[in-house]
Amino acid sequence: MRYCPRCGATTLAGDEFCPLCGLVRPERPPGVPWRRVAIVVLAAFIVIAGLILAADLRRSGAGRGPGPGDAYEILSGGLAGLRLVDTWEYADGLMEQLEGFDSRGNPVVAYRDASSGVVRGFMVSLPPADRVTLSQSEAGQIAEALAARAPFFHDPTLTLEEACLVDHGPGTERYYFFRWVSRDPRSGAVLLRDIQVAVHPQTGSIIFYLSRDGGRVTIPTEPAIGRERAAQLALEAAAGRLSRPQVVEQHLWVSVAHGDQRLLWLVVLEEQGSQELARRLYVEIDAQNGAVLEASP
Repeated sequence: MRYCPRCGATTLAGDEFCPLCGLVRPERPPGVPWRRVAIVVLAAFIVIAGLILAADLRRSGAGRGPGPGDAYEILSGGLAGLRLVDTWEYADGLMEQLEGFDSRGNPVVAYRDASSGVVRGFMVSLPPADRVTLSQSEAGQIAEALAARAPFFHDPTLTLEEACLVDHGPGTERYYFFRWVSRDPRSGAVLLRDIQVAVHPQTGSIIFYLSRDGGRVTIPTEPAIGRERAAQLALEAAAGRLSRPQVVEQHLWVSVAHGDQRLLWLVVLEEQGSQELARRLYVEIDAQNGAVLEASP
């Protein structure tokens, strides 16, 4: 996976812009990305207020079932207190960045398309979970209820592809992560629609949401270059970059750059025996003619 260094959203091979915040050519940063923006902007506040808010969450949440927090209000534009802090051009127009606090005082960052008013995604900086009290099934119901608000949620090509608990131990970020991906039923190529939701494992509040719809695919999604040939081309491209490269991931994607769709192989190579993310190489290959388009760490 690659992540946007500005907002933490997962990005696909060949993406010229981050699908959430519009950053040009997002690359993979180290570490877990979910609250990157909020932590940078409001780090001092979080350090001081985190323990107070965590205690308040435990007290006020007693005897009540888990819920998504203010997620629905954020998506509908009905959450009071969000203010416009920045705008910039991105692939589909003008992106607006909103910042503020939810009804419990948790920092919120939201990204909204200026022309349509649609909130493309948001992040809520919540206190870390003291313990995991929700089952994956319970968290999945909360995530699916929010994901179902996407107009394309009932697209038959859209399926739940990732559902897991990300747990780095007490005092660190724990969250349930769910991702729905649209795939071509014949070739398995990832199409232009996906939804990502992260759920707090103790309160059930939404930590992160991203929904993107890149429109209808207008190109053939059957690759002329097969998986084995793509892996061979990637290994050749790694010559001089990695001394002992091995293929650790390989995906077929439909990407969009400058409005043009293209079918790509993304081959992820890793130095054998290395545990460092810096020893990875991401190779993008045109799936129709075999041209190596990019090979970057």
